[in-house]
Amino acid sequence: MKNVTSIIFAGLLAGSLFHPAGVVRADDDDRRDIQGERRDLRQDHRQLDELRRRREAERREGDWGEAHKYNDQIQSLENDMRRDRKEVRRGNRDEDHDHD
Repeated sequence: MKNVTSIIFAGLLAGSLFHPAGVVRADDDDRRDIQGERRDLRQDHRQLDELRRRREAERREGDWGEAHKYNDQIQSLENDMRRDRKEVRRGNRDEDHDHD
């Protein structure tokens, strides 16, 4: 009976010690990866430049249908980038307030 009580007590003690460590990791996961988001924005910008080059090449060749498709893709990507920039700025502002 003493062994069973000791095992149960040890399990409860271990559980109470590991639970706060798990909560700390969960809080770290909630933090935003601002550098990663900025890297993604730079990648999106390069993709945007490539789409613009392709659109201009299609215009020069006279293929206005393909140029219009590229135009739609460019517009969509620009809107996404604008939204992402706002989120990054909002994240920076939130981090500044967290340090107060």
